[in-house]
Amino acid sequence: MFTPLLTSSCYSFHYGTMFPRDLVRQAGRLGYPALALTDRNGVYGIPAFLEACGQEGSREEGPDGRAEPGAAGGMRPILGTELAEGSARALLIARTREGWSRICRILTARSEGGFDLAEAVRAEAETGPCVLGRGAPPDLFIATDDLPLLEAARGKVYALLAPVSGRAGKGERSFRRALMATGSPPLATGEVRFLDSAGREVQRLLAAIGSGRTKAEVREDELAPSGAILAPPAGALRPYEAVPEAVAANEALAESVELRSIFDGFIFPRYAGGGGRGSAALLRSRVYEGVGKRYGSVEDPVRSRVEYELGIIESKGFSDYFLVVRDIVRKTSRTCGRGSAAASVVSYALGITDVDPLAHGLYFERFLNPGRKDPPDIDVDFAWDERDAVLDSVIEDFGRERAARVANHVCFQARSALRETARAYGMPDGEIGAVERALYLDRQRALAEADPVWREILDLAPRIAGFPRHLGVHSGGLIIVPGRLTDTVPVVPSGSGIRVTAWDKEGVEAAGLVKIDLLGNRSLAVVRDVLENLRENGIPLDEERWDPLSDADTVRLLARGDTLGVFYVESPAMRLLQKKTGRGDFEHLVIHSSIIRPAANRYIDEYIDRLKGKPYEPLHPLLDGQLSETYGILCYQEDVSKAAVALAGFTPAEADGIRKVLSKKDVRTRLAAYREQFESGARARGVEEATIAAVWGMIESFAGYSFVKA
Repeated sequence: MFTPLLTSSCYSFHYGTMFPRDLVRQAGRLGYPALALTDRNGVYGIPAFLEACGQEGSREEGPDGRAEPGAAGGMRPILGTELAEGSARALLIARTREGWSRICRILTARSEGGFDLAEAVRAEAETGPCVLGRGAPPDLFIATDDLPLLEAARGKVYALLAPVSGRAGKGERSFRRALMATGSPPLATGEVRFLDSAGREVQRLLAAIGSGRTKAEVREDELAPSGAILAPPAGALRPYEAVPEAVAANEALAESVELRSIFDGFIFPRYAGGGGRGSAALLRSRVYEGVGKRYGSVEDPVRSRVEYELGIIESKGFSDYFLVVRDIVRKTSRTCGRGSAAASVVSYALGITDVDPLAHGLYFERFLNPGRKDPPDIDVDFAWDERDAVLDSVIEDFGRERAARVANHVCFQARSALRETARAYGMPDGEIGAVERALYLDRQRALAEADPVWREILDLAPRIAGFPRHLGVHSGGLIIVPGRLTDTVPVVPSGSGIRVTAWDKEGVEAAGLVKIDLLGNRSLAVVRDVLENLRENGIPLDEERWDPLSDADTVRLLARGDTLGVFYVESPAMRLLQKKTGRGDFEHLVIHSSIIRPAANRYIDEYIDRLKGKPYEPLHPLLDGQLSETYGILCYQEDVSKAAVALAGFTPAEADGIRKVLSKKDVRTRLAAYREQFESGARARGVEEATIAAVWGMIESFAGYSFVKA
């Protein structure tokens, strides 16, 4: 079966015209069993492509809601990139994991400047043939239709035969003869840039936006041929009828590819500061040392909880991870570990967090459970003016080859897509602003009817909404690996020049790369400076005996909503909720800072009524006691997991999968499978339909934006 090899998605920035999921879905409809993604000068879309391939024809999902890449019934993925430099190009396809690593290193070198495509191809060819049938199968396949490159490689790379090159009639035939005269075996690649004929205008628009020109200024030869549309297999083969050996090479190459995924588990370095002791033993020693300081004694229930947590951490191989994070937080005097990590006694004992999870009844399984495969998130806040120095210090400790920041894929949103499309049509900014205001007032139809140019703009702009446009930098994500980071992912400069992974946070996490979040927080700097000011004025504060939770003045201040300048609780909505409830104690403050999320608005009035004494019945006897502290209302992310386990018989890992899906971009699609499982599981336990619907409605209110109690 013929396999399209020269394919680009919207992750070919300002060139590609389709999302990977749409490309894979269309290939599946047409009957292709395998498909390559070879975006131009990057592999930014590989995580999304692999996920789409796993989902195509197989809706079986893992415990985190992500379909397993290459699963039975899915599209067989082939991974690579198209290097383009001027008029020359070379197609690189990984046959093995080593081939993938070579692609990552080449793309990294290209991003650093001084890159020469001919030299890169020549260097790879000198290591051995990059084709089949000339010795042992290569790790990396290379194909090019650049004559000087083919002549330099001396038959060690394929002659790339795209179905259309833009040359008409005799020019096309003579060009192909020249390619094959180089002695390189021909390879039929196909060429897929569009899903439909309208895709070429999308590409023209992207080229204009990317270069700061108007659409009219984009030349035809800057665009892909109009025929570069994904065709049915029979149609894709038609241009190659005269060169059957090129089709045979395509089939042989696709069949020989061993690499199915670059996602192969947990990647993290061994802890180097143990003085020869094993990381598990060292972690245990340091945890018990910290437990003694935090609790004064090591007795039940503290010991039981510590042993339970350490047992899971050790079984998962996460001991090194906790030790590394412990060393990072000790780089400055004042940090705040937050998020789900605060549910861990181990984190508390190591000084990563400062909240006692036993005293506050925090749910450890939200942080880590036996069914979880990936390492847990540990987010740590540093004073805003110290954070960058900490990041630089960690990268220096591990070396630039082993550590880098995480990228953000900055995408076109609906308004920016409209604005940039209008500029590409030459519209002045004043008129664009007026149109945006009109759209805000829902006058789109009248505007489109009145002006055919704006009708075209309004039709075209949504086609690029969601497309990535450039790389940014994640607010604090950092990746550390034991070997070279570029063995797994390219490292490239962001728009601001900071070295980042080519993938965003979801991509690196899916690949098993451990993201440690080191974040900046202005309030920590305020606390630091206030304490220093007190010391300078002879009013030292003994932090060991500091108990702000029971300070009456603080509780009263919070209860009356006088919280401007207080981190997390200073928004108008939060201050109003404080006034309405009249509660300033810590326990209620935690509830309020979570239930205030926008999607939970319809539950807030009921919460206030119950807080003030309104009688209520638990949602279901199986949940009785689970939600008592929040007056029977699902408030925290943990509550979603608890409800799924208690009401529908989910395992902790399955319940954590719902929680993960709720924060994803396409939450509605991913949540559908869990809804079916939840409803059937609850029915099997005798839960009434009305109760199932009410609980699921609360669960859906967590989509996109919610908090973990810890």
